[in-house]
Amino acid sequence: MTAASLRFHENTSGRWVIPFTFVVALGLTAIPLPDWMLRFRPDWVALTLIYWCLAAPARVGVGYGWVAGLMLDAIQLGLLGKNALAKTVVAYLISQKYLRMRVFPMLQQVLIVFLVLSIDLAVVTWIQSISQKAQADFVYWTQTLASMMAWPLVFFILRAVKRRAGVK
Repeated sequence: MTAASLRFHENTSGRWVIPFTFVVALGLTAIPLPDWMLRFRPDWVALTLIYWCLAAPARVGVGYGWVAGLMLDAIQLGLLGKNALAKTVVAYLISQKYLRMRVFPMLQQVLIVFLVLSIDLAVVTWIQSISQKAQADFVYWTQTLASMMAWPLVFFILRAVKRRAGVK
């Protein structure tokens, strides 16, 4: 391989991985489930966004949060911009504290993920209360708790994907 082709390979290696993981997260969100299981579905998009904001802060930030949120709004056929604003807030919060959060043990990360997803929930509930009848009930909290419990799994899977693809 020549030096130019090697540089090209380094620049393109892993570029598809981050968008692909968001597509997978959106796919997991779009999978139809029975009503009783919907309350236990983690927020895959938010968890993926949190991971990449921690792991690749130079590549993933508020812009990714906005686009991922808009795509989530389109999939859910709800109010356009509701999730976009919430995911933008999530990306901003994580981007501000990513250096500290990276060195936290998993238990502390789980608690911070819960806190950030609670803020995400507050933003979505606030927008729903402005635009239509608010549906704030325990179901939203079970989704936040399910997301919190899914964080270690998402973290370890995406870390393995990042390492395998050579994302920097």
